[in-house]
Amino acid sequence: MPRSSSWRQRRYLRRLLMLAMLSSRVDMALVLVARLLSLCKRPPRVRCDPGARLDLHRIDPGAFYRLFRVNTVDDMLRLADALRIPDTARGVEALALLLYRLAYPCRLVEIQIALVAWSEAKISSVINCVLDDLFARYKNKIAFDETMLSKERCKLYADTLERKGCPAPPHFFGFIDGTVKSVCRPVIFEDILYTGYKRTHAIKFQGVMTPCGLMASFFGPFPGTHHDARMYHESRVEGHINRLDVPDGYMLYGDGAYPWGPRLRRPFRQPPAGSAKRRHNYLMSKFRQSVEWGFGKLFTIFAFLDFGKNLKVLWQPVGKLCLVACLLCNCHTCLYGCETSDFTGLDPPELEEYV
Repeated sequence: MPRSSSWRQRRYLRRLLMLAMLSSRVDMALVLVARLLSLCKRPPRVRCDPGARLDLHRIDPGAFYRLFRVNTVDDMLRLADALRIPDTARGVEALALLLYRLAYPCRLVEIQIALVAWSEAKISSVINCVLDDLFARYKNKIAFDETMLSKERCKLYADTLERKGCPAPPHFFGFIDGTVKSVCRPVIFEDILYTGYKRTHAIKFQGVMTPCGLMASFFGPFPGTHHDARMYHESRVEGHINRLDVPDGYMLYGDGAYPWGPRLRRPFRQPPAGSAKRRHNYLMSKFRQSVEWGFGKLFTIFAFLDFGKNLKVLWQPVGKLCLVACLLCNCHTCLYGCETSDFTGLDPPELEEYV
């Protein structure tokens, strides 16, 4: 019997052995013995090869999108070139490993078996390396994209929404909201992350969705106890918009948790039935849901971020993973479009123009 670090497992094995010895039925004894042998068998070890290479061309084209969230190897190479990943096989391999890691909740040993026979430590180091590189170069763009929220772009967004039936004035060019991302309960500072509204431990982010389907601002992380209004003031979105000389009267639209401001509007509270304010709230609700579509797409195509039990804020760079995933989600929108751009009729920019 192999050594076990758990006394419960040793006790369980002893009971199985006694039942197998005392069982009067031969078939039951054979089942118990088979179960005992399966528990005693050590799990197979994966043979590591430090010089192994990840050959993307050998992966089944039908499963390529499911694994990496891009359709083909050419799209992977185009994405790596746009993000200025080093033009080497190792650079593309690192990006592929990051996409695979974010695509679905998985363990490092699964990557080791499915993609490349590196050690788990090396796989983790490569993923963290490309993650740190993308965050260092694009963190300002993720927090507030001045190119996608320029004066000309804001006018284009407002005109697009008004042609679609959005009430004006004021002219709305984007929609703002906060999202709560559940995480594993930390061993310390538990009260900081616990949100009584959702009754879970969480971190929060604030996003600004544009009519072309891009998340032009994704700011955070904030503790789960923060209110949406506090996130709005701490992100300084209003100051950034004023600095870009966006004309007065062009505003963001949020839900009832946000305050009224020079660059922000929210639904009217308890308007009378049949009034113009009631009609305004109804029309704007159809457009405001686009920001929810953006959050939904982000955490659908990168489902690793939707598995709260594995998001350990003291062990993993959870905030950094969410922010870089937003960048990659915008790149995905530039390549393949999204529900928001289909709804408004405004196509997202080309990948190279966005990055």
